[in-house]
Amino acid sequence: MVRVFISYSWDSEAHKDWVRGLADELTRNAADVTLDQHDLLPGGDRFQFMERNVREADYVLCVCTPEYVKRANERQRGVGVETSLITPRFFEQNQTKTFIPLVRAAAGDQYTPDYMAALIFVDFRDDARHGEKMEELLRRLHGQPKYVKPPRGPVPNFGTATGSPAAPTSAIAAHMARVLGSKKGDWKYFDDRGLFVF
Repeated sequence: MVRVFISYSWDSEAHKDWVRGLADELTRNAADVTLDQHDLLPGGDRFQFMERNVREADYVLCVCTPEYVKRANERQRGVGVETSLITPRFFEQNQTKTFIPLVRAAAGDQYTPDYMAALIFVDFRDDARHGEKMEELLRRLHGQPKYVKPPRGPVPNFGTATGSPAAPTSAIAAHMARVLGSKKGDWKYFDDRGLFVF
């Protein structure tokens, strides 16, 4: 079972509900999801919660909205703290986890925080395509790609290349056999030119 941590900003109650619905759907599809709404109880240390779960997750899903991007880039509030915890692990050599941006809303052409700008994201902006995008995400989490790369086959046999020398005729083949089967006495040496001639 894959371990998933969801990082998001508390933009509104409606957004929190959407994120919780996402977590529930992932849980129903064999993901071990950690979400503050489920797992961070009153009296819990939110910084320790964030640090532990970013460290232990196989996948960190970052639900990107304009507010999330702003807080991440400016290191503000809870998202800023998570970003400070995420970025060192994001840039570590030999990463053991994968960071996946989920774009829920965007302002202009900045869909993700700066440090994730090069990553391919899953686009959840259109609710009408939610099922399709959820399948894309689940396939990634469970290592079940939609299109499987075929096994590498042998090098094709292209036959004789155009313009290549033709195979020797039977007459040429006979002469070659005579040369290869010759003895020293069959050859004449021309001293002035330094040549042996058959």
